[in-house]
Amino acid sequence: MKKRMIYASAVALFLAATPAFAQSGTSNAAAITQEGRLNVAAASQVNGTGNGAAIAQEGRSNAASSLQVNGADNASAISQEGAMNRAAVAQFGGLDNSAAVEQEGTMNRAAIAQTGGEDNDADIDQDGLGNDARISQFGGEDNEADIDQDGFRNMAGAAQTGGEDNDIDVEQDGSLNMAGVSQVGGEENSTEIMQDGYRNTAVVSQVGGYDNEADIDQDGARNYAEVTQLGGENNDGDIEQTGDDNAAYVSQVGGDDNDTEIMQDGDDNTAYSSQLGGADNMATIDQDGDDNLASVAQAGYDNMATIDQDGEYHVAGIAQLGEGNEATITQTGDYQTAVVAQSGEDNLATVLQENHGNTALVGQLGRGNSADVHQWGEHGTAVVGQAGWGHSATVRQGGAGNAAVVGQSGIRNTAVITQ
Repeated sequence: MKKRMIYASAVALFLAATPAFAQSGTSNAAAITQEGRLNVAAASQVNGTGNGAAIAQEGRSNAASSLQVNGADNASAISQEGAMNRAAVAQFGGLDNSAAVEQEGTMNRAAIAQTGGEDNDADIDQDGLGNDARISQFGGEDNEADIDQDGFRNMAGAAQTGGEDNDIDVEQDGSLNMAGVSQVGGEENSTEIMQDGYRNTAVVSQVGGYDNEADIDQDGARNYAEVTQLGGENNDGDIEQTGDDNAAYVSQVGGDDNDTEIMQDGDDNTAYSSQLGGADNMATIDQDGDDNLASVAQAGYDNMATIDQDGEYHVAGIAQLGEGNEATITQTGDYQTAVVAQSGEDNLATVLQENHGNTALVGQLGRGNSADVHQWGEHGTAVVGQAGWGHSATVRQGGAGNAAVVGQSGIRNTAVITQ
């Protein structure tokens, strides 16, 4: 009998701590405020216009959810303070809707889903340790997703599918944070990730669209950034890193008129860029610091690759397959190495090196290719190898102790060495 009374009391307390609102119509307002722990709050608004739902919870292990269906100009807001809280917002089939979740504490979880709408806004703001934020937007246009996290070991994920003119912005301030963004089958979509701290990771994937933009900006040490763009055109992938021991990678596959730019300022940086199966693509890597490594690979035609390194102990490599491609490597500092390999027709390779101990290696296979190596300084070495016909090679060296070798196989080739 005593156990039954205790169970009945617990059920009564749970029901009392579980407010729920269900509304249909126009200009409805739902507000829930809870303080304590193990509270549950739910708000539901269907087929309405100008509805508002607000949930505020303070404590531990609370749960809040808001559902808005087939409406317009609806707003949903959840605010939680404490630890291990859960918040979920779902908006389906509407327009001009807004969803906002704000959490402060540790191990909080927030998720927002918006489907089949227009001009929708989703915003998650988390401050603390070990928080997780997820935003999903499907089949809409002019949607915006924003995630702002401040703390340690936070995770942010955002996905947009089948829309256009959508924006995703993620900002993380702290250490050991992770951000992942996916945009599939859309056009004129943009993604921006900004991370400030230590050992942060940012990954962006854009598939099957065009006129898309992906920007990653990291400030700190030992960060990693990756951008992948598949099957589109007129896409831009940009990564900027400031700090030590950074790594960046951009991959663009099967598209035309794509641009990649990687900028790194610091020591021990690594940058990779890959553009495969397209035309009129451009890849640029700019490194300012020590012990940098840069690599570019392009397959297609009329592509352009540029590597610019300013500092010591640099290594740069460019490989191009196709025709009408251009490769340029510029190095300023000591102990650089530049490698260019091209296979195809009417390709151009240029290497500019200034200071001591430089080494340049250029290999070209095909016809009508041109190699131009300029070295100013001491102990420079230039090696050019060309196979085919109609090639030209020019090596210019200034200073003392230089060495230059040009090897050509085929017909109608020309070579000039000036020391």
